[in-house]
Order: sequence, then structure tokens, then C-alpha cells
Amino acid sequence: MDVLLYFSRRCLHPRHHQASCIFTAVNQFQDPKITVAPKPRQPHSPKILKVALLGEPNAGKSTLTNVLVGRKVVPVCRKPQTTRERSSGIITFGSTQIVLVDSPGTLSRDIRRKYYMSKALATGPRDCATDADLLAVLVDVGNKRTRDHLSEEILEILHEFDTIPSVLVLNKVDVIRKEILLDLIDKLTDNYQETKPTIKLKEPTIKLAPKKKSYIIVDESIKNADNSLKKQSVRKNGGWKNFKEVFMISARTGDGVDMLQEYLVSQAKPGNWQYNMKQLTSLSPSRFVEEIIREKLLGHLPHDLPYILKQSNLFWHLSDNGTLRIHQSIDCRRNGQMSIVIGPRGKVIRTISEEAKADLEEAFGCPVELLVKVRLRK
Repeated sequence: MDVLLYFSRRCLHPRHHQASCIFTAVNQFQDPKITVAPKPRQPHSPKILKVALLGEPNAGKSTLTNVLVGRKVVPVCRKPQTTRERSSGIITFGSTQIVLVDSPGTLSRDIRRKYYMSKALATGPRDCATDADLLAVLVDVGNKRTRDHLSEEILEILHEFDTIPSVLVLNKVDVIRKEILLDLIDKLTDNYQETKPTIKLKEPTIKLAPKKKSYIIVDESIKNADNSLKKQSVRKNGGWKNFKEVFMISARTGDGVDMLQEYLVSQAKPGNWQYNMKQLTSLSPSRFVEEIIREKLLGHLPHDLPYILKQSNLFWHLSDNGTLRIHQSIDCRRNGQMSIVIGPRGKVIRTISEEAKADLEEAFGCPVELLVKVRLRK
């Protein structure tokens, strides 16, 4: 049994036509499987910094990536493992390019089995660290269960790649008191500070996104930390002494993000760009569509159902009038699953499709006609 739901193009506000596309090459629309545009044109004296964003599931890595880039380039959902594979958000300031590698959250074997995830998800964060110039460890300080220690998986990565500079980014600082934050910093940096770190207000020196008050915790003892920690000791203590800086941010409100952004720009080293100046994501258009629709499935379907659905692009065509036509299938294993995905009178899949359509029009900067086919997997 197949169910077809078709949503015709609605009238767009003029701003939709003026919006820039997160993809830069015309051939990416003609062949949506193309991951990157042609070789980027290099500016005079180019600089680059590849940042691996590490953290437990739902720490806010994807939200931070979108805030730093200024556009939605990776999906965001409260359910764990919204990010399934390595993808990058790209920021360009003058001759400097920052590549933010958003990896799947670190997770145990039991969690992988629970959510039907491949073994590749477990190695994703480590693979990201391999090519990175900077490791940024994100901690959700609003999560009482995980906020006072770094996971064993994160600590092992930090120990294995201890020659790569690392910074600690405390996210959601707007939900807890300052004294709790300072105590958490002591624990997450392995109680290395002899005194409480000072909070220093610092204004950005380069032109960035809209300014907000930005705080950075500065402590020279962190910068001069001894790099000779043994792996056994790292696992036992639950903190890392070698963080170069500690940032306090709220990815949701944007507070503190401009200070982090300025720091990333300052750490860039001479090197050729990997992407074109206007390209904002490393995902191919077809993969981006799948990920956006999957984000909506995670947000609207119960329990573990989104993790066992199979998605695929069936049709992709950019018409002469500039409308992008996309057909996507969602394959279910059982009739009961189909009923849940479709919902009463098609309400659930209609909501999913309408929300996905809006995001896709914003991302592609053109009208989108989205057809979603829900079917029983044979």
C-alpha cells in the first residue's frame, strides 16, 4: 500500500526569492548527489581552521553550528542522534575560512543497539578529530546527569589527540547560577585551577553577527597545562587539564557565541580553502533534503520509530521557472508503522512535509514542490 501526499507550491513572500542558497554550484541542483562545488577560488593569503565539535548527544553541537554559520545547515532535534554522519558548516570572514565539523554525539554500544545505529556512529567523533586543527568539547550544563564530567569516549579522544589544541564550551549557561558554573569548570578541567577563574568581559575586535554580551573564562594555568596525563588517570578523574580556553555560551539565545567565533577566526592558520566563499555546508543537496525530513520525523513520531524508517530520494528536477521539484519516499516495515507515520487523515505526514518544505525553501532560496510517498517496504 502506498500513500501519496502532494503539496503544491504556495505564493512566496518576496524575501524567499531574495534568500541566498546554501549551495553554490548550479550543477549541484542538476545532480543533487554532488557533495561540493568545483574547486574554490583562493583569496590572497588564505587561512583556514578545521574545528571538530565533540560532545554527548543533545549537547547542542548542531544548534551551535547553525548559529555560527547564521543559517540552518544541519538538522536539530531533541531526540538523540539527530546527526548521523559527519557534516560541516562553513563560515568565511574575509580571507579566513572556518570549517565546523559536526559529528554524531559520543555514545555507548548499548545506546547504538537501542536506536538501531551503525558502528560507524561510534567512530564518527574520533574520525572528525583526526583531521581537525582544534577540538571544541561542548557540554550541556543544563543536564545534571552529564554536566559535571566528560564522558569516557570524549576523554579517550582528547588523550589520543592531545597534540591538537582543545577548548571547553559550556552551553546553556543561561539556565544555571554562576557559582554552579564555576564549580563545573573546576571539575571539567580536572580541578587544575588553584584559584577560581576570573570572568572577563571582552568586546569583539572584528565585525561579526549582532553583538551580545560575551564572556570568556581566562586562566593561564589552563594554557600551560601539562600534556603528560596518562589515559588511566584521565578516565578516573572525568576532566581534562589541557583546555586552552573555556567559553560560556547559550547556543539557543546566541549569548557568548560572538566571542567563540572571534577566537576561532584568531586561531586560523595559513592554508588553502576547502570550499567556495558562499558555500555553507558540505552536505550534498539530496542528503540535505533527507536530513531535513528526518529531523521532522524525529520531532513528530513517537519513540524509536524514526530510527527504523528508510528514506530515499526518488525524483529531483529544477524546472525552467526556478521551482525545485523533489519526490521523497519513506519506507515502513509494517502497516502499523505506516498508520503512525501518516496519522489520522494524513495529519502527521502533512505537518512533517509542510515544515520540511519551509526549511528547504529557505535553504535553497527558491520555490519547492515536495511530494512524500509513504510505502510498505517489500
